[in-house]
Amino acid sequence: MTIKNYAKKLFKLSINWCKNKLLRSKLRSNPDGASLFPNRLHPRCNIGIFSPLKMKIIYHKGLKPKDWFRKSIYEQMANVGSEVFRFIKWRRKNPEDSRLAFERALELLDLTLADKKNRNALKEIARLREILVDYYFDNQYCSSADFLERYFYAFNFAARIGH
Repeated sequence: MTIKNYAKKLFKLSINWCKNKLLRSKLRSNPDGASLFPNRLHPRCNIGIFSPLKMKIIYHKGLKPKDWFRKSIYEQMANVGSEVFRFIKWRRKNPEDSRLAFERALELLDLTLADKKNRNALKEIARLREILVDYYFDNQYCSSADFLERYFYAFNFAARIGH
């Protein structure tokens, strides 16, 4: 199995897992059937991992995939981390802002997954995406905000010193 096929399989598993989480969460927390993502189940449920030109960017309108791919993995993950920090910060204060920050983080992670130079890190990035989705919905993996913050602080530091 090639790396590309393995990454596609991981991505499909992650999307299916995300869909199931959304449906379970929707049934459990929204008895009236209101969706957590209006007019769609998830912004990119039917987008392939290696088709960044087809990827519909919803929140970062000014960001072009080419510009994102020019950044190092450290800069990309530091930007994802900034959205995760916002998501954690607003989790109790304002759930709507927290949800938007969560979706923006997923959008940036999807772009990072689509970047061909990150092939060696696909497994870690896909697992990180899975952990973030789990932390947002029901936290079966028992992740903590402190763990996520420490994980992304390392990327912020590396991006800052120019790696």
